[in-house]
Amino acid sequence: MTGFPFEVEKNISKKLGLVVLKADETIENELRKIIPYHCDVYHSRIPSAPEVTPKTLRKMMEDLPNSIELFPSEVSLDVIGYACTSGATIIGPDKVKDIINNQYKDMEVTDPISSVCEALKVLEVKKVGFVSPYVESVSTEMRRFLIGHGFDVNSLISFEQSSESVVASIRESDTLKAVAEAATHDVEAIFVSCTNLKTFSILDHAEALIGKPVLSSNQVLAWSMLRKAQVCMSKADLSKCPGRIFERKYF
Repeated sequence: MTGFPFEVEKNISKKLGLVVLKADETIENELRKIIPYHCDVYHSRIPSAPEVTPKTLRKMMEDLPNSIELFPSEVSLDVIGYACTSGATIIGPDKVKDIINNQYKDMEVTDPISSVCEALKVLEVKKVGFVSPYVESVSTEMRRFLIGHGFDVNSLISFEQSSESVVASIRESDTLKAVAEAATHDVEAIFVSCTNLKTFSILDHAEALIGKPVLSSNQVLAWSMLRKAQVCMSKADLSKCPGRIFERKYF
């Protein structure tokens, strides 16, 4: 065997860490469509039950530290996103951030429920319509969270599903119908929750249909991660990103 010389190069790309549920079949495919090529994305999976209930969501708090440890130790991440809307709601965004910062001190951290609150404030929206795939006990907790953060939830439409595999298979055309149903006269924007619910091919159509901003979990999580990591987006990059929220300045 002959040793062959080589040189190493410094990786100056922005580096995004994403904690994905074991049961999630959607978020990686959707984010791949819009994260710019000059960003590196590192995924870690977290154990999750096939059924979504407050009890199973709360269990992820115990497993999150181990999932965080699976990111490459030599990589300096710019942001970590915990990709579970209902999980972040039940556990609490502050607790999620504390767990991650315990291992990555001063790390920028975000999650879908925090991201949607951030996005609604940027859009100067208070009255929200909520489309949920969850069972009542989970949807109620999320509605309570949004109200507790200063938003009025004036309509709530749910597919009433606890099965992650079913949620991942819901037709986007049916989600579009749910958005239209939730777009009552007294809402200013619609939030479509769940990282496992496909939305990216309908968001622009939905906004055109109802004449109001439509936000989804994966869309706002990507928006928040890119913003917190201070990723510069070209017009070509932004043209791939669905929804009015991407028309707003990041940093």
